[in-house]
This record gives sequence, structure tokens and C-alpha cells, in this order.
Amino acid sequence: LGGASMGAASAIHAAVRVARERERSGSSPETIAGLVLVIVPTFHESRRRRRSQILAAAERGFGAFLKSKKPRPIFKGTDREDEPPRLVGVREDSFEHVMAASADSDLPPPDVIANALRDVPILALCWDCGDRTHPASSAAAIETQLAPHADSDL
Repeated sequence: LGGASMGAASAIHAAVRVARERERSGSSPETIAGLVLVIVPTFHESRRRRRSQILAAAERGFGAFLKSKKPRPIFKGTDREDEPPRLVGVREDSFEHVMAASADSDLPPPDVIANALRDVPILALCWDCGDRTHPASSAAAIETQLAPHADSDL
């Protein structure tokens, strides 16, 4: 199971759900063979710190958000260096709601995640290019704070 960005967070939520079902019923027909988490978003304390920035972007609106997008540092030094970022799945008519939901979303508490992931192989992939929404520290925190057996690769 895996995903990138919100998909990574969704994969963690799914693993927690499966673990809770197993605890509740003593078994679960579903198992998580492993997780591949790509560009893990901010969570817990770092998410709380970003909340006001996300809400401010929502208030400025879709047009201002588009104008503020800079080329992605991940492509620095390549032929895609000046390529503008693409907004996937965010439309103007839903922008404010998506941003508000993003600001209010977070992962379950650390102990709940640690319990759910204790026997799950995990690979967390990230890049360290100044991405404030998906910082390398998020992938590192999976390994250092939530699942010491995880492998994070920068």
C-alpha cells in the first residue's frame, strides 16, 4: 500500500484502520504487506505550524495561489528547471475547501501510528529541496519517531 503526498497520509490512515479492526475483532481479513510513502506531508507539530499558512493561502484565493507558485527545486539543474508546478486535483471552485480541509487534516496520534506500523515494512522516499509541504524531516520522522524499522531514503 502506498502513495505520494496525501496518498502517503491515506496509506498510513489505512494501516491504522486495519490495526484497529484487528484489535477490535481479534483478526482482520485485511493485512498490510508493506507501505511505500513518497513525499510524506507535514504532520503533527509541523502540520500545526503550517496550518495558518495553508489557511492564509485559501483566503488569498486560487488566482493568487497560482501566481505564487515557483518552479520546483527538485528539478534544479535539469532541463525541467523552469517548468511550473502542476496543480493536480485542485480546481478553482473547490480550492478554498480543499485548502481548509488540508489545514485541518493530520495523522493519528504518534502512539496509534507506532502500534499500527510496528510489524509493517516501510519505505519512505523524499527529496530535500526546500519543499515546505513535504519536507525531508517528515520522511525522517517516520523512521525516528513512529517506526524505527522503517527505511527512509533521501
